[in-house]
Amino acid sequence: MTDPDPAAAEAAAVEARRVALGPLGDPDSVVYEIGALSTAPAWLCRAVDEHNRLASTGHGYGCEHVADAPRLGVETVVHLAVWMPGYVACTDCTAAGIWAVDGVEDQTCDVCRQPSPTGLVRGTFQRDAVIVHYGLCWPCQLSKADM
Repeated sequence: MTDPDPAAAEAAAVEARRVALGPLGDPDSVVYEIGALSTAPAWLCRAVDEHNRLASTGHGYGCEHVADAPRLGVETVVHLAVWMPGYVACTDCTAAGIWAVDGVEDQTCDVCRQPSPTGLVRGTFQRDAVIVHYGLCWPCQLSKADM
């Protein structure tokens, strides 16, 4: 495999940032843009590590549009959701609601895993061409969720 095209990688990162801040994102959501995952909250690092573990052991899966996409997360924008480990989706499927969950899970915090009767703070982590979506209860959000 050849090395990534720096121009394509930069274009994908710019597109990911646009998408993270654009119509897919809740205007009240929190957006982290972090160059090194090691500076992200510990719970977010664990969630990304779990996704990578599932993908590297053949247990990852995704929408039909990312199956043959070149250089996922480098030259092609991909979305992950903390509440659906191992799954990766394209921007179009994300916009169409592929991450939707019903009932209690839709109001369950991705950090403490407790249902939140007051709703969740929706957030996005973006690094390069990878966008990670999550939802936190107010106590976890206020504590900066560095757990």
